[in-house]
Amino acid sequence: MSDNEQGMTFPTVLAYINQRVPIFQYAHRVRISPSQQDELVNHFNQFSNKYYVQHFLKSLITIYERTNIEVSESLYELYCSPEILNARALKPTDFDNIVYHINQRDIIIGESPSIISGQGTTGLRTWEAASFLAKMVPCLEIGGTVCELGTGTGLVGISLTGDSRIRKVLFTDGDTNLFDNLVRNQELNQVSREAHSISQLLWGNDHHVPETDYLVAADVTYDRSILEELVCTISRFLANGCKKCYIAATVRNIDTVNEFEERMQNHGLKWDTIETFDPQAESFPVPWYRPTTPYMNLYSIYMGSI
Repeated sequence: MSDNEQGMTFPTVLAYINQRVPIFQYAHRVRISPSQQDELVNHFNQFSNKYYVQHFLKSLITIYERTNIEVSESLYELYCSPEILNARALKPTDFDNIVYHINQRDIIIGESPSIISGQGTTGLRTWEAASFLAKMVPCLEIGGTVCELGTGTGLVGISLTGDSRIRKVLFTDGDTNLFDNLVRNQELNQVSREAHSISQLLWGNDHHVPETDYLVAADVTYDRSILEELVCTISRFLANGCKKCYIAATVRNIDTVNEFEERMQNHGLKWDTIETFDPQAESFPVPWYRPTTPYMNLYSIYMGSI
């Protein structure tokens, strides 16, 4: 680590490990004491993904030995144990329990983080704007009943269940094949059954949308072919008494952003961009974002009469 490179705090190291951040992205910044190494061993003993542990320890020990940093005996012992040495990589389609540290809360999400699109859906992994929106929840004007569109793995909706202002969360998605994993994620996070519901909602097709106080969605604006259906659905919610809609959008293509805003205007909707987040502007963002992640906008959308 060069003189101008900043080291990571131990809580950040744990957060990155729990989120399964690719080891090459941060191992060279990890500087932990022997006592913290012992604490890390206890943490890894509860870990299900032993292959990740194997590669983390290999990288860390190699770096520490090369730079004459003390390695604890317990760290060596764990690395040399058969269950670590013989660990095999998960298949790309295998699920892993990823932990996102958001607003002082650890949210466990079962997902396939290597999959962009599988089984005909993009909902098998958590997308960047979801963690951004979840982190912004305490700053939002929100409460009562909240509906999430395109819930996917459920990170945003589950984060909402920890907010005392919110009475009930309606998890919705167009793909019912995601619901088994969604239920599992809710159980992993001890989400009360009385405090939520799960239902299918097809954008543009379902004319009777549920009554809700607020609407949220993350990374739902990536496909230009579904923007009209999405905006139509948002309009129906707002016309049905919903106060505001919050959408977190990763800006991958400016033409798609422009079309989304144009369609909102055509439907008589108004919006404010209440937050813009550039993950690359932070040294060690928690949650972590891939280095190629573009900036993200958070929209507050409402009817023109507000």
